[in-house]
Amino acid sequence: MKVGIVAPSPVPFILGGAERLFNGLTRAVNEVTPHDAELIKLPTREHTLPDLMASYETWSRLDVSHFDLVVSTKYPAWMVDHPNHVVYLQHTLRGLYDTYPADLPRSQASDVPEVAALQQALGAAVNRSALPDIFGLFGRALAALGSDHPVFALPGPLAHELVHALDRIGMSDPGVRRHLAISATVAARPGYFPAGVEVRPVHHPSDLVGFRCESFDYFFTASRLDGPKRVHLLIEAMRHVPADVPLKIAGTGPDMDRLRQAAHRDPRIELLGYVDTARLLDLYAGALAVPFVPADEDLGLITLEAMMSGKPVVTALDSGGATELVADSANGFVVPPTAAAIGTALARLARDVDMARAMGAAGRLRAQAVTWERTVAAILDEGARPAPGSAEAGALAGALAAGRVQRRTRRARRLVVVSTFPIHPRMGGGQLRCFHLYRHLASRFDVEAVCLGGPQDVQQEIELAPGYVETVVPKSAEHEAAERAIHAEAGLPVTDIVASMHIDKTPAYLEALHKASLGADAVILADPFQQPAVAMVAPDVPTVYDSFNAEIVLKRTLLPDNDMGRLLLDTVRRVEGASIRDSLVVSVCSSEDQAMLELEYGLDTDKLVYTPNGVDSEATPYTGPDDRAEAREHWLRRFSEMSGLRGLRRIAFFAGSWHLPNIDAGKHIIAMAPSLPDVVFLLVGHHGQEFTTWSLPPNVVLTGIVSEPVKQALLACSDVALNPMVRGSGTNLKIVEYFAAGVPVVSTRLGSRGLAVQPGVHLRSVELEDFAEAIRAVLDDDAGSAVMAAESRRVVEEHYDWAVLGKRLRLKLESTLLR
Repeated sequence: MKVGIVAPSPVPFILGGAERLFNGLTRAVNEVTPHDAELIKLPTREHTLPDLMASYETWSRLDVSHFDLVVSTKYPAWMVDHPNHVVYLQHTLRGLYDTYPADLPRSQASDVPEVAALQQALGAAVNRSALPDIFGLFGRALAALGSDHPVFALPGPLAHELVHALDRIGMSDPGVRRHLAISATVAARPGYFPAGVEVRPVHHPSDLVGFRCESFDYFFTASRLDGPKRVHLLIEAMRHVPADVPLKIAGTGPDMDRLRQAAHRDPRIELLGYVDTARLLDLYAGALAVPFVPADEDLGLITLEAMMSGKPVVTALDSGGATELVADSANGFVVPPTAAAIGTALARLARDVDMARAMGAAGRLRAQAVTWERTVAAILDEGARPAPGSAEAGALAGALAAGRVQRRTRRARRLVVVSTFPIHPRMGGGQLRCFHLYRHLASRFDVEAVCLGGPQDVQQEIELAPGYVETVVPKSAEHEAAERAIHAEAGLPVTDIVASMHIDKTPAYLEALHKASLGADAVILADPFQQPAVAMVAPDVPTVYDSFNAEIVLKRTLLPDNDMGRLLLDTVRRVEGASIRDSLVVSVCSSEDQAMLELEYGLDTDKLVYTPNGVDSEATPYTGPDDRAEAREHWLRRFSEMSGLRGLRRIAFFAGSWHLPNIDAGKHIIAMAPSLPDVVFLLVGHHGQEFTTWSLPPNVVLTGIVSEPVKQALLACSDVALNPMVRGSGTNLKIVEYFAAGVPVVSTRLGSRGLAVQPGVHLRSVELEDFAEAIRAVLDDDAGSAVMAAESRRVVEEHYDWAVLGKRLRLKLESTLLR
């Protein structure tokens, strides 16, 4: 396919970010695809309104019919007439859009007949057919009034009306197949795109090569020296940096003399003027950090170039595109646009070079996610897809076979799952959910889970199910040390929260995630704590948040009220809030969780899908009352022989991982056990490790972690299953497992949250102080308990089987991601 990249050549010519995009994009299409691209540039004058209108008219008349696809990125090139046109917008003429003077009217009726006629034509213009009249009427007004007339002021009301009308016609033309923007900042600017069109932000990389990291000796920035770049803020910020670290500033512009005057009292500050590419790469390589604080920047290639050089970036909250690349405290700092805040961030980096080095490494991984391959794929997708059987399709197939274009998976659609724990082997509730729920997505998507393992794990890939693989990456020794230190101060394990704070200490995980996310349709956050990792290395990939719990509510009940506890809770609030705010789909386990998340963060209900925990009913055998009684008698007989205990008639079952709500439940069961001496209480799972040194009642048995067949056998002989939960969120997977196995259930009301079940019909639901009495009532009513168990199994098969829940989530993802 022949691709024409059409671009204005500014008069007088300057080489800026726009020109670097034109050149890099042309080269990338030619090098990474089977297509051929040519850069078409026309001299474009825009310093007066007559010159600007002449440029718009020239572009509207340009014949580009010899190309199969045309790509435009900047005004007025998108005026070209072509039936297969992609707009990849850098920015409009900002002085007539978002930086238009507030004291000027946006339109102003004129009593000059020629101007009034032009304004009337602009108001009626809807498509390209109006262009000859618009340009003709403008020419007549110009001839009648002369170019110096105030009505032709730039900026001014007539210029505002003209350019908005022309841009609207150019970008809403039926030939424009796709609208993209170089950043979310640009995509969100009011009026940039025609109303109602879908705009996809796609970052593009720098066209420079040869980035490297050599030392950390000075602060460095490169920029055009004008007001919007706010270099004066950096000079002022150095007053707040006590360290003897130089600031080197490369670039030229109208503010050069003013900035030299501002900097002359600080010998650490050096304005270098123009530097060539080789010198620029050298300066990046030796920098400690790169401050870059423009006002509402479109994208900011300096940010990406700094990151590719392994340097942290300090930017401002209102710096636009740069804030889409910098994750605060992960690969740099995002601070208020004040000299004090910027200087404080620079001072921190000057004090802690190791932190700067770690942030720089994270930044490099972040920047590596922004590739020409991804940019070109986004631009050429659909608009550039060759027809089946065409010569272009054959060329693309040849490129795939030759390895010039990478095909990663057997299906066109891919999902990546991120988790702070391995999924295999499946023991805890989170692991079971990750395995069963996501394997039911594999009928439509290839699914790859990238999971953080313990330091004892080996990095490996495991096939969990057809179309579903897991990559386990062990945390580094440095990561583990940070986790142990925080654990000691918090007084409880906080592996998940620490991952959100220190994932940069395990670069192998970030590398694996970056690799897996290439070409993915979405990343599923199996908890919110890997959100920072995704933001670092796969920021352009949509996210889906699978909320197991309302984490902020759960962690608030668990974390200590000290400085560390408050820091950890703030971290939870930040990452969970970002996961909810930024994800296209949010899955919740219960209406209670939904209400709590809405209260904490606000929640767009259009994003929601209700996906409680479930069970694999086919793999969970239902045991009826007669078989259960026989299995119970056999187990109790053997247990009495081994333990010497007599008088045991019934078995109560509780399963739980090492999770504080489960440990609390175990404590309540142990305290209650003496009041039911004829019942043996089986505490199954890792939570029992908490009680190995306790003096336990003789009718309490700690089984530890057991295999799935052993757990099923214990459920088959149990008379009652327990869920005495007093805190937590989400839905308890254990309770639907109890239902599926046909065991009558006694639970607190909190324990059955999120399930559409009725007390007295599907389970006994009581307060904790009435638990022993409810257990006795179940054991004394075998017939009624058998009816309740059968009804519970039916509701599980209909509503809580993993296949049912997986289909629900898959349909939501398809309707959101594939529309």
